[in-house]
Amino acid sequence: MNDIAWVAGVFEGEGSINLVPNRPSSAALQVAMTDYDIILRIQQVLGGNVYQRKQYKAHHKPCWLWQVTSKEQCYDVLTKLLPWFGERRSYKALNTLDHLDKI
Repeated sequence: MNDIAWVAGVFEGEGSINLVPNRPSSAALQVAMTDYDIILRIQQVLGGNVYQRKQYKAHHKPCWLWQVTSKEQCYDVLTKLLPWFGERRSYKALNTLDHLDKI
């Protein structure tokens, strides 16, 4: 199985691509979910950081966040995943790459 294609599928459904308002020279790529093993596998494939999110209510499951925020990491991850994205996510990725190219 192609690990990059697998991560792109997970990211397509659960991920987010954001420009960071208070850090215009950066973006943030994130995947948040309660499946810690999936988050760790994403980290193994792409690098990045893993955090446990604050648990706001006792009955909520623990939630984990995979994230990259540096310009270099975001550029690297997006260029790896882009060939596997659908139209909507490709559009957002290309806009983000264009933004990163300009800074």
